[in-house]
Parts: sequence; structure tokens; C-alpha cells
Amino acid sequence: MKTTLFFSLFMLLSVSRSFSQDVNLFIKSVKEERHSDQNDSFLELEASINGIKINENNQVKIHEISLAKDDLENILEKKESFFGDDYRSDNDITIKLDAPFRNAKKLALVQGTFKFYNPTVENKGKVVFDKFLENYNTNILKGHSSDAKLTLVNKEEMDRLKKEDKKQYKKELEKLKSEGALPEGMAETLDAFTTMFEGMFSFGTSKESLTFIKDDPNEKIVEILVYNEKDEKMNFGYSNMGSTSTISLREVPQNTWRLEILLENDKAVKLMKFKLNDILLP
Repeated sequence: MKTTLFFSLFMLLSVSRSFSQDVNLFIKSVKEERHSDQNDSFLELEASINGIKINENNQVKIHEISLAKDDLENILEKKESFFGDDYRSDNDITIKLDAPFRNAKKLALVQGTFKFYNPTVENKGKVVFDKFLENYNTNILKGHSSDAKLTLVNKEEMDRLKKEDKKQYKKELEKLKSEGALPEGMAETLDAFTTMFEGMFSFGTSKESLTFIKDDPNEKIVEILVYNEKDEKMNFGYSNMGSTSTISLREVPQNTWRLEILLENDKAVKLMKFKLNDILLP
């Protein structure tokens, strides 16, 4: 059995000002959903951030909720949002918590930190590749990140070589393996690597797309962006399947385009504290 309570309010809640720039949260809505199993019940706060510029080059996400409690002094743990807690390039954020006890009237306190992410070439949060189509079947992050590997795969060419040039196909597989396209230990031999590679790419891909093998255990790759020569963003969508990521594009990619990889690192991220009080419950 499920019960959902929902109400909207526009309430300005003060955020601690321990940083040079003032930051405020507007609570837009509070949603409470209860299930017969209390572990499935949750409270969701929809909020809008004011006071900082947020866009593709200035993104935010919740880093942690250090303390959340209701007016009965019950501690509420943070839950992961349905779509995850990824960086956002707009002002809206979601804070998902355990559902409070039914007789609670308000949240007495919610405090924690945001990650404010400002990637640039200078702080190594942004890696830019011109003529990136010349870098097929190589780890394009080599020399840029020790935490992540990202290999751009020419699926169409690999399919052609498999049919027409077995020797060159094997060479390309050896190259991919030497680049560490798969996490260490997953495919020790070339035969094992070949089996895994062909399994990952058994699905068809569109010419209007780019396909990558991603090895990113610490989730340092924030976003993959593609721009044409007119500086127009060509991303249309994306899909992830295991270690593969496919970026859908508006057109067939050209070598005059550029690729931008956004990476999280300490120099590109600032932690910003917030503290909310007296949030009425539905």
C-alpha cells in the first residue's frame, strides 16, 4: 500500500554564509511517500538554488547530508534520488530523505554540503580534443587522468575489419587491450578480451553517435560533450550499458568537431555548506 502526500510552497530558507558568495535555497515543494514497508517510504524536497551561476560550466550536486532531523529529534538518513545524484546544470535540486515519523510536524534541521563544480582547462576539469576522430581505439584520457580511462571505439570499422581483414582486426583488439580499455583483471588474455569486447558491442549503433568504453570506478567522468565547428552542441542523448557509453548526435560526427570531457577533481570542485530550518511537512 502506498500513500503520497504532496504540497508546494515557496519558502526562502537561509543557507549558511561561510563562503564569500551568498547562497539561498527556495523550497519549491515537499513530497512524502509512504509504503507498508517503512524502508521504502521517503520524503523528497524539491529546491531551487539562488545566488550562484549554474550552467554547463558551473554545475552542482549534493555532496552529503551531514544531519537531518524532524521536530521530534528523529534522525533522517539521506536516500539516493530515483535518477541518481549526478551533477546538474540548472538551479533545481532534489534532497531525498527517510520518511519522518507520522506525528512529526516539520523538519527541524537539514544541513550538508553541495559540490560546486567549475571545470576549466586550467584546473584540468575540462579536457578538449580537436580532430578527435583521429583518436579511435585509444584511451583519450591518457596523460589527463589517472583515475579514469575513456576509449573511443570505431564500431563500424571494427565490424568491417572482422569481416574483411582478420589480421588487422586482431591488431586493433591488441591495441584496445594494451590501452586498458577494460578494467584490470576483467580480460587477462586476448581471447577473453575479444569475447568481452564482442559481447559488449553485439548491439547495433547509429552513424550519428559516438561509442566509448569507460573504466571509471571512482566516477570522475562528469560529462561528455560534442560541439560542431559553429560551437553548437551536438549531443542528442546518451545510453549506458555496462562499461559502454553511447552518445547520440544530431548528425554524423565530423573531424572538424571538438570533444570535451568534463572531469571531477579537487581543483575544479568547491564545497559549499547549507543549513535549512523549520520545513513544514505535508
